[in-house]
Amino acid sequence: MKKFYMLRTFLVFMLYWLAACWCVPVGLLAQPAGFPVPESITAKQGLPQGFVPGIVQDSRGFIWLATRDGLCRFDGRSFRVFQPSDTQEISLSSLGLENLQTTADGKIWITTDQGQIDLFDPVRETFINFSRQAFYQEQFGKRFLRDMYADRQHRLWLMSDGGGLAYVHLNTQKIRRYYAADGDTSAIAKAHVRFVKEDKAGNIWAVTNRGLFLQKQGTARFVKYHSNTLSGDIDQKVNALSELNDGSLLLLYNTGMVLLDPVTGIGQTRELVLDTQAQYRHPIVTDSKGNVYFFRMNHLYRLGKDNSLAEFPVQPDVDEFKSLYVDRSDVLWAGTNGQGIRKYNLRASYFNTKAYSSDFISDLLRDFLKVPQIEMAKLPAGLFSYNFRYAFDSPQKMWFSAGRTPLYELDLTSHAIKSIPFPVEVADIKRSELAISLAKDPDGRMWAIHDSLLFSYKNGIWTRFSHAIRPRQATDRGPARPGIESGIYQIVADRQYLWVATTVRGLYRIDKASGAIRRYGQGAGSLSSDNLYCLFADPLDENLLWVGTFGGGLCRFDKRTGHCERLTKQNGLPNNVVYAAIPDRQGSVWVATNQGLCQVNRKTLRTRTYTREDGLMADEFNRFHALALPDGRIFLGGMEGITAFDSKQPNEDRYRPPVYITGISINNAPLEPRLSAGELPVAAMQGLDLAYWQNFLTIEFAAMQYNRSDKIRYRYQLESVDERWIETETPVTKYTDLRPGHYVLRLNASNTLGVWSPEIRELHIRISPPWWQTWWAYVIYGVVFLAVLYGALRVYINRVRMQQSIVFKQKEIDLKAREAEQLRELDEMKTRFFSNITHEFRTPLTLILGPAGQMLEEPREQKDNKRLSLIDRNARQLLGLINQLLDLSKLEAGTTHVDAAWGDLADFVELLTGTFQLAAEAKNVTLAFNNRLENRYYWFDHEKLERIVTNLLANAVKFANENGHILVTLNAAGPEGTEITVANTGARIPDMQLSRIFDRFYQAGQPTGYHEGTGIGLALVKELVTLQGGTVSVKSGADGFDTVFTVALPYRRGEERNATENIPKINGNGRIPHQEAHLTKILLVEDNAGLAEFVSDSLAGSYRFYHAQNGEEGLAMAAEIMPDLIVSDVMMPVMDGYTFCKLIKSNLETSHIPVVLLTAKSALESRVEGLELGADDYITKPFHLPELRLRIRNLLDRQTRLYERLRAVFATPAALPADQEVVTDPFLNRLHAILDTRLDDPEFGVTELIREIGMSNSSLNRKLKTLTDLSAVELIRNYRLKKAAALLSEGISVSEAAYAVGFDNLSYFAKCFRDLYNMTPREFAANGIL
Repeated sequence: MKKFYMLRTFLVFMLYWLAACWCVPVGLLAQPAGFPVPESITAKQGLPQGFVPGIVQDSRGFIWLATRDGLCRFDGRSFRVFQPSDTQEISLSSLGLENLQTTADGKIWITTDQGQIDLFDPVRETFINFSRQAFYQEQFGKRFLRDMYADRQHRLWLMSDGGGLAYVHLNTQKIRRYYAADGDTSAIAKAHVRFVKEDKAGNIWAVTNRGLFLQKQGTARFVKYHSNTLSGDIDQKVNALSELNDGSLLLLYNTGMVLLDPVTGIGQTRELVLDTQAQYRHPIVTDSKGNVYFFRMNHLYRLGKDNSLAEFPVQPDVDEFKSLYVDRSDVLWAGTNGQGIRKYNLRASYFNTKAYSSDFISDLLRDFLKVPQIEMAKLPAGLFSYNFRYAFDSPQKMWFSAGRTPLYELDLTSHAIKSIPFPVEVADIKRSELAISLAKDPDGRMWAIHDSLLFSYKNGIWTRFSHAIRPRQATDRGPARPGIESGIYQIVADRQYLWVATTVRGLYRIDKASGAIRRYGQGAGSLSSDNLYCLFADPLDENLLWVGTFGGGLCRFDKRTGHCERLTKQNGLPNNVVYAAIPDRQGSVWVATNQGLCQVNRKTLRTRTYTREDGLMADEFNRFHALALPDGRIFLGGMEGITAFDSKQPNEDRYRPPVYITGISINNAPLEPRLSAGELPVAAMQGLDLAYWQNFLTIEFAAMQYNRSDKIRYRYQLESVDERWIETETPVTKYTDLRPGHYVLRLNASNTLGVWSPEIRELHIRISPPWWQTWWAYVIYGVVFLAVLYGALRVYINRVRMQQSIVFKQKEIDLKAREAEQLRELDEMKTRFFSNITHEFRTPLTLILGPAGQMLEEPREQKDNKRLSLIDRNARQLLGLINQLLDLSKLEAGTTHVDAAWGDLADFVELLTGTFQLAAEAKNVTLAFNNRLENRYYWFDHEKLERIVTNLLANAVKFANENGHILVTLNAAGPEGTEITVANTGARIPDMQLSRIFDRFYQAGQPTGYHEGTGIGLALVKELVTLQGGTVSVKSGADGFDTVFTVALPYRRGEERNATENIPKINGNGRIPHQEAHLTKILLVEDNAGLAEFVSDSLAGSYRFYHAQNGEEGLAMAAEIMPDLIVSDVMMPVMDGYTFCKLIKSNLETSHIPVVLLTAKSALESRVEGLELGADDYITKPFHLPELRLRIRNLLDRQTRLYERLRAVFATPAALPADQEVVTDPFLNRLHAILDTRLDDPEFGVTELIREIGMSNSSLNRKLKTLTDLSAVELIRNYRLKKAAALLSEGISVSEAAYAVGFDNLSYFAKCFRDLYNMTPREFAANGIL
């Protein structure tokens, strides 16, 4: 047995020695098999700090990073940082972290730079400060922890300063110490332990400065491990150890590495770069394919399954690596010393790449096909790679050409190259369309085509094709023959045909037997472009060709039908320029484009694109830089180098990433669970219970796959809201205004191939209804409803019981209601009757008053005049009564409103009193007025006060006794208001009837005469006083009078106004403000300064007023300022309004100015007199301000329209008015008469017009400017031209017409005519416009 063991040891040693002799050179000389380009993750991407000494992945897939700024969680898109906190009861012990290690139950052990240990639960996001526990402080509190290791036997190994080793059994808290200070005499107790590792058998390996120590499974003692391979103090320099898949150990030391068989102790060493930081921890990790990765300073290595060693390209911006980790999606995470993280997609190593050292052909043969240099020397220098064409004579023999003769054959087994002569010598022509294209048919013939030459090769003999392949013109030798009309890029041969891809004419088919040629060009259902770049036969279907085009994408061509299926950028290709389309035997077509390599499924045409991030040398490839070997290897040349891969090797992404929630926002506020209260963190939440107002949700989630995150797709679905999955490129979903109810949110993600993961994350969301929609609220609603129903029933029963008792009362109530309704209807009928009858009376009264008035104006006998006067007087009295009835109807209908205006109250009442003077004198009654008001001016309704005073005075005069007295007194009633008292002597009203004296139609039943009348007047007084907010009362036998009526009215005081202060005068010293210069000018002729001030102030915003005290002053001001309108009083000193109006209208300079007469005389004769004198309107005092404003505005509008019409007549080409049109203005009548009389006089001008019309030059021009906006010269010229136009329209010649209207110069006449009519007189006569 001992001999057998020695023989076994010797054989193993020899095998390792042979492996070393073979592998070391291979490992040292082998070119890098293709390394992925790392992705940097730094502070720019959100990493809080660049020193990353530890990296792990938890059971869910999150990446956890140890930094000097806390513990970080990375989900592929964002970071979440955990730091020491004063607000949390338990948090991270220290900010600076040193190491991370996961446990079998998914927790993470954390070592800090302060020698502390924390245990972190990544699911619940809670910490346990392990090193702060009492037992730990008691046993290890005085030692500074440098590192720790948790094995699978629930032991936590502790490595601290001072030497030795210890562990804590996590289940029992049993402690085992290997310290020399505790009296342990074993060698490990005196050693400085750098690293502890457990192998698959459960043995514990301890790496120390005194060598390797081994603790066998089930034992408690460490034994030093001896191996000749580790001689020379190598075992004392080891700083990392890991067990490989085959059971061997990989050990790293400061200058190299060791592959060691732990059973025999035999192994091999390899020199590596010097590691000046060898005393620190160096992790060793393994990917899913069994490749091992480790680092030395800033050098990163990969140890293959065949023990071949390759070094990653050095990252110049990385000083030193500190940590390594390979996650479940085969991403290598490398933490650095201050430069963040470098992330390598290990699945990108499917491709091997090499940058060009010379050219595509040379690098392909030498570096990938392993052609030795002695064979490479057989090839000419300066091969043109764009002319590279190839074909396989057999699986191990490849023919190729590079654009010149001879052709070459490469033996892929022996790597030998031999030349094959070509029947025609072809010079080195660097044009791809003149390359020698090669193809092998199933019959064993090798076909070669160059320009118009086509040869076949078999059994060492070249045979030229017997038919011409280029087109031939018709000659004596034969008819025309079609052929290939373009340059040739590539050919494919089958049993019957040769298929030729051309530069600009599409695809040709040559019949090998007959030489017949057929073209397949661009068109519907055929090729997508005539510009072809490549042509490849399908190895699995002899009826298919794969055609690459320039700009038209890829075409799958069916030889039998000529039909093409197109694949372009719109349906999956990265680019429409296809340099190569190589089908393999695994069902894929590899398409090289300008923007990456695309793998196309032959049957479904589904695509997968690879770019530089997936391991390609470059994204852009080149024409004819492609080679596909029969064993499945494919080589593609691009702009920067060659990309090689084995199509037989699987490259499917079979990883199915889980999905986790990374963030929840409710109403735009991030959800922060209270971990101390036992709430789960967001990532672990299974459900959400929300209030009804928390219905705006934002959910962020992530897929736990980190290679090519940009290719991962996401989708989500909320049950009861989304009918189907909603796909998105951003893992964020938002839902607004969710109704109360239960929802299930489903989240899902795909892998890099777009295959959806079967792992679906669900979140149950329950939104509670508001309290008024809860079940207990509905219970309350039901109880309340039942209570109301019960109450209603009780009320109904009581009502039924009471019906018998109230039936008689109801009948009584109905009778009273019917009586009241009848009274109301009767009252309404009465009101309607009086309202209608008063309206009906007014028409016959008008027919009585009108003829009576006309007859009174005619000369008649005195007897007839007395009768007519009697008729007129009584008709007017009847009209007054009817008006009173009408006023009562209006008051009752509520259509009468108070319209207060400023005025002289005392003057107004005194004026009304004076109107009854004659009637009082006729009865020998003394009528007096007494004004006791301090302020004369008030705001009052003139019309209603007139009705009140008139009715009271009419009653007083009517019922006063012979030689009696009537006194009207005006008093102040408190600070606001006035009191009017009308007292008379005569028969008294009985006291018992005083309360009803103001009732409608009531008459006091006294024989003394109070029964006379209609009973309307006092009722109307009461209604009008009440409408204005006042009171009316009556007394008998007071203050020496028999009857005293007192009316109290709440009239507001008005300020007395001084007209001379506010109304500008044209002859005054003040200037008119500039902003008023554009306003319409109104001359106000009024001797009452208060009234003038009131009118001017009320209308000052719209007009500019000038004030004259009397008619004489008004005449002078009118001639000077030429106002737009005159408002004049009638009764004035010096000159009254009638004389003033007559003089204004008879003066040619002012006759056009409208005049409004303003007076207190309301008699018809007064109004007729004013209108006969030329007044344009007449307003009776007292007047309403809105009425005055409207009358002024209407007059000014009418005057403006008149001026516009005159301007249109004289200043535009319009015809003059017809003769029959009457002009009422005396000035215009005079002007027309003068112009018509002197029309044919060429000497007649402005001077003659001034002399004849009797006006000054300035006055004439000012009046003409006002009326026509023309000067005198322009008006005379235009008048003559319009007369001339009328003559031309009647057929008069141009010269006669010119002379007839006073023009003695025909050219001047033509110029003036053209200026006015925009045409010459002859053109006007020819058109016959007028």
